[in-house]
Amino acid sequence: MILLKMRIKRSSTGGSTHYDYPVPFYDAYKVIFGPYYESGLEEVAKEVRDRADDDEFIIIGVDEDDAPNFLKANGHKDGEGFEFSCVELSQAEMEELGSKWTKQQEKITDNEKVTRILAKSARGVALTQEEKDALDPEKSEVGINLTKHFKTELSEAISAHNAKKGKK
Repeated sequence: MILLKMRIKRSSTGGSTHYDYPVPFYDAYKVIFGPYYESGLEEVAKEVRDRADDDEFIIIGVDEDDAPNFLKANGHKDGEGFEFSCVELSQAEMEELGSKWTKQQEKITDNEKVTRILAKSARGVALTQEEKDALDPEKSEVGINLTKHFKTELSEAISAHNAKKGKK
């Protein structure tokens, strides 16, 4: 997998954000990891929106065979003169950016189970240790869990891609 950082065009209309990608070089169907946006976290999004430029960066992973076409976007200008960029990153560089642009979040992984446990608790019935663990995002019990850390997601994606390609 080739790891890339791309500069894309960002605009806002009516309170929503719109992104323009360097067509024909960017093909969303060929992105196998990401995209992760620079403004992925609210605390970073304000900083990105407040700068004068009409751009944003994304990080993605693509197959080795597709990377040359993505990299052709580097220096490409659209009809309005916006200049896109695309550069290859090392895994360490990708991990650094991904760790700045994302964070682990609590996620309900079994809605029915969580609802049953909360209803039981609301009735004043004592919870088992397994039920308490299901409500604790730090525990591995299915219920409420933390999303994976960016570095873990990246490492797993690279390993899966390499396995698919028959690489170590």
